[in-house]
Amino acid sequence: MREEIYRRGITTSEKFENEARDKAIKSQRREGMMNPLSEEDADQWEQRLQHIRNYLTDFYFAYNLPFDLLQRLIDEAIAQRLPGGDSSTRLTFNPELAPLDFLLRKAQQYENLPPEKLEQVSHHLEEVIVVLTKTMISDQLSFVHLAKAWFTAADFRYIQARRIGGRQNWGQSRGHAAGMENSADCCPAPGAPGADSALLLYRRGCVL
Repeated sequence: MREEIYRRGITTSEKFENEARDKAIKSQRREGMMNPLSEEDADQWEQRLQHIRNYLTDFYFAYNLPFDLLQRLIDEAIAQRLPGGDSSTRLTFNPELAPLDFLLRKAQQYENLPPEKLEQVSHHLEEVIVVLTKTMISDQLSFVHLAKAWFTAADFRYIQARRIGGRQNWGQSRGHAAGMENSADCCPAPGAPGADSALLLYRRGCVL
């Protein structure tokens, strides 16, 4: 992360180290140290300085660079430590804690994988879909069971785009859109035997 900050010209190594040292000295003063050279040994000083470096790295990266870049750097770091060097089929984040837009992008990324790799991450995709369902729609087990069998990333984008009203109405709006989306996904395609054309028209024309 720090190398990326330097490479993009957000700050320089010299400025970064000077700022870290200045903040470390100020932190000593806040702790009431009158003579830091005698009150803190070299190991303690280095630990303090490293803590400030880590804080500044997080600050400059979060303030200037996108989250996707952080995820890519994490994936690359994990890939270097894993046998085979491929993290594309491994879950490198906690779906329960990840932002909604990140989960939607990740689900789409999984779905775009070649069939052989998609098979390897199918359980990760299912986990992401379950979390999206619980977050955006409902945590009822019967609905979650249907959603993970039928819903795709595009379906969640469709539902997300049809939220109406204030925040207090989002659950109800999403529930209506999701219910119709689930019903339509479970139905045959238009023109196929048994297809309910009226349902498909309602899905596209009436669900906001």
